[in-house]
Amino acid sequence: NGSDGIYCDFFSGTATFADAVFEMNLLDGGTRKWLLVQIPEISPDHSVAASMGYKTICSVAEERIRRAGDKIKAEAAEANAQPKLGEEPKGLPDIGFRAFTLDDSGIQRPDPGVLLNDVVKPDRSDLDIVFEMMLKWGLELTLPIECEEFAGYPAYSVAAGELICCLAPGLTIDALEAIADECPRRVFILDSVLTDSLKLNALQLFRAAGERHGEEIDLRTV
Repeated sequence: NGSDGIYCDFFSGTATFADAVFEMNLLDGGTRKWLLVQIPEISPDHSVAASMGYKTICSVAEERIRRAGDKIKAEAAEANAQPKLGEEPKGLPDIGFRAFTLDDSGIQRPDPGVLLNDVVKPDRSDLDIVFEMMLKWGLELTLPIECEEFAGYPAYSVAAGELICCLAPGLTIDALEAIADECPRRVFILDSVLTDSLKLNALQLFRAAGERHGEEIDLRTV
């Protein structure tokens, strides 16, 4: 009906398109979403953007989206502060966004005969690895991600158990049991946080949990 759907701009520049979608959703209560794609062109020397610290056109776009969201919040608050007779309060449209940069894998491939204690590249964050695993499992990158504790162990949970990622040292059998009790659909564990006995326990725990719940738990390690 024109008030929802995903709208794409593959030459998005400074994100005027996202700004316009925000405004339309505020006007008619729509739930339109947008997807922007832009090559990270370098801001010209002596340009206003460069002088303000925005190195690429993409960084300008991200700042514009943030400011557009702030403007939308202010407009909604102003409208609700002085509502018209018989008019419903304006809802705040979704103004959140995630920005991704196309890159190669954050997991190193060791040379033949070389053992790596940690296969995660040093310039990658935990969330970089979580998003990469989401892509490899075919999960939408818009799904919610939360850091939860399982028997005191911190792990990332995607969409309330669609995927649980164990990336921090200190993994214990108690934590594995707590994760298995949640019966997630997928579990990813870095080999660097596993011992041989923990890995064997993980395989047994997740297999048994899958059998109890009638749905196999997909466990991957790297």
